[in-house]
Amino acid sequence: MKKLLFVAIAIAISFSFVSCKKCVTCKYEYDYKGQTQEVTYPQECGTSKQIKDFKANVESDANRHGVSSTCTTN
Repeated sequence: MKKLLFVAIAIAISFSFVSCKKCVTCKYEYDYKGQTQEVTYPQECGTSKQIKDFKANVESDANRHGVSSTCTTN
């Protein structure tokens, strides 16, 4: 019985350290010489921190054009 309890606790602990992977797709639009240009990034998947960093990079790129980006979670 103690062995079963130990295995159950070990499994519970291992699941608590697993990070959920999320996926996101981001894009932005800007005006270039009177024409709308759309920049779409490929789907990015990863941990919450990786997604947060990806979104920050996309927003930084969009800010260079004076616009904001939009991201959708997949």
